[in-house]
Amino acid sequence: MRYNGLHLRIGSHTRNINEDGISIRYLNSSQIYLHPMYNIWLKRYDIALVRLDPPLQYSRKVAPLCLPNITKLSVQPGELCYVTGWGSTNGIGPPNTSLKQLLVRVLNNDVCKYKYFYSATYMILCVGGEHKRDTCAGDSGGGLMCQSSTNGRWELQGLVSFGASTCGQSGFPTIYMQVPFFLPWIQSVMREQCTLWRNS
Repeated sequence: MRYNGLHLRIGSHTRNINEDGISIRYLNSSQIYLHPMYNIWLKRYDIALVRLDPPLQYSRKVAPLCLPNITKLSVQPGELCYVTGWGSTNGIGPPNTSLKQLLVRVLNNDVCKYKYFYSATYMILCVGGEHKRDTCAGDSGGGLMCQSSTNGRWELQGLVSFGASTCGQSGFPTIYMQVPFFLPWIQSVMREQCTLWRNS
């Protein structure tokens, strides 16, 4: 797969509008690392990493979100987390021009298993499914941010993958890729890239 022509808007809360303090990065395919077991038909291993060179400069508008420090899932059914994105808010219209944020509830993965006949529940989080309160087209890849009950820090626990064809249907949650499950792969890619950078 080729990904030339992609770009990132960093530090921005609005699309297609110039703001103070934002930067735009243009990417080529050598900077994007798709999981080697990604399956577009089965919707498994739906995760990728992006290498930014030079690294980001943190500011009032740009800051990191922590990765979980354990591979065991720490988010439990019933917990509330935040998801953000520029996706459509009516299911059929264009993406939003401003970044949206939504508080969503984590469900038992069996809900998604039986709703979508999705057997690989070990790699997902089942989230949302409330009437007119869910992610939609254009939100894929958005992060699920949850506050740790042990140390209080905000962590990236999930990434929006897919849901029902009509957004915001009651009883039809969204499937997220579970970040703790993918930590070994994430760390292996990061180690490899750090080694290449040091030897270059």
